[in-house]
Amino acid sequence: MECVKTMNILVKEFGKSLQDAVIHVLQSTCTSLSSEYEIYFKHAILSPNESGIATSQIAERFDTEGESINFTTVICQQIELLATIVCSRQLSKILSSNKNNLAQLTYLLLGYCQLPQHLMELWEDNPEQFVSEEDNQFSSYSIRTSCLKLLEDFNETYDTLGIESLLDAYNKRMQESQSLYIQNPNSSTWWKLREASLMTISSFTEFRDHIEDNPKVFDLVSLISQLLDNDLNVSSEHLPFLKSRAIQCSSYFLNQISNPKLFTVNLDMIKQLFITYVNHMAENQPIPIRLYSCQATARVFCLEKPLLDSLLSSFGASRDELLHGILASMCKLVNDIGEEPMYIPLESIAVFVNFLPQVVIPHSETVISIMLTQLSKFSNDRTIASDIINVFDKLAEIPETEAQLVNNVIPKISQIFISSATATAPDFIENLLDLSHTIIVHAKKRICLPC
Repeated sequence: MECVKTMNILVKEFGKSLQDAVIHVLQSTCTSLSSEYEIYFKHAILSPNESGIATSQIAERFDTEGESINFTTVICQQIELLATIVCSRQLSKILSSNKNNLAQLTYLLLGYCQLPQHLMELWEDNPEQFVSEEDNQFSSYSIRTSCLKLLEDFNETYDTLGIESLLDAYNKRMQESQSLYIQNPNSSTWWKLREASLMTISSFTEFRDHIEDNPKVFDLVSLISQLLDNDLNVSSEHLPFLKSRAIQCSSYFLNQISNPKLFTVNLDMIKQLFITYVNHMAENQPIPIRLYSCQATARVFCLEKPLLDSLLSSFGASRDELLHGILASMCKLVNDIGEEPMYIPLESIAVFVNFLPQVVIPHSETVISIMLTQLSKFSNDRTIASDIINVFDKLAEIPETEAQLVNNVIPKISQIFISSATATAPDFIENLLDLSHTIIVHAKKRICLPC
């Protein structure tokens, strides 16, 4: 591990003058990652029952600086070394000079992206932290996250070549997943590979943009149909990870499948997805699935207005009841979870208020009350407080909420101003001042009569 760290520093600082040596470094690193994969797969990805190994981790050791090291950190260091090479303008061409090398490495990284056993355990023990860790793009020693970041670097650095390599790896891994399912549908190996494949194909903006420019390179409509027929219908109890990934994957592609310039828009398909998302915000679903469904539902509300109007109109007389239920589910999530994934329902409520203000009006008192409770609880957490303020900003645009905001929110802001706990957070205070100004200005405009 110390050697890999040192090599990474040398490549960062002197890579331009070490190009010949970097070729050998790249080859040896890829060879090492390839040989280590089977060990990692048995120890980290398979369950103890499947691997026959009593523990999922190699015994912990420490480096010369006293930092914890294990097999995972060694692999992460190697991935970081590859990222250094890929992100270097002078050195990145070494890998792309051979298309097969890039394709093989992408295929290997997709295997490393499979859900490790410790994250499955975290889902059970602390589902909110699971969501937070999965969404944390700055986790230094998560192989899954490190590989995703490196694959994103491939897409950004190599453009079409990187995307072609990703598509090739995706197709191969999905075929392997299908074969593994046929061999043993009760094993975790097939769905972990499928989940990782869906994650890598949907997580990158560059890939989604590429589909918009080249819709024929990837049969997106067939993928969404498969998700609706299979992955979104699996049991939340037995295959929760695959279902949650299918929810995220399908929602990431909503803009593409709803774009008439790319595909013939299938309103029924979008409606099925929407209903699936809404149903999985129910309290009987695991917290991560509720959170991802909340996020996916909000993405539906961001569709082009004519399409959204057609979608909501298709529910007929039950439209308002459906929308009221969605808002209630989002608010319930705010009350049910802690700080780590709080941004998801708060951002979703802000989207709801922004796009469907008339639906909010009958429930504005409840929404304001919930937001005030959370503002009191998280006034010292500027990230969460900013999300709450954003909801209030959207509510301030609705004339019917004016009196409630003036009578309830302004006094709460005054209390926060005189609290010493927030005295050292000038940006937060500035946001509160802006909110106060917005509420008061809107109120004054509505009570001032023309001369």
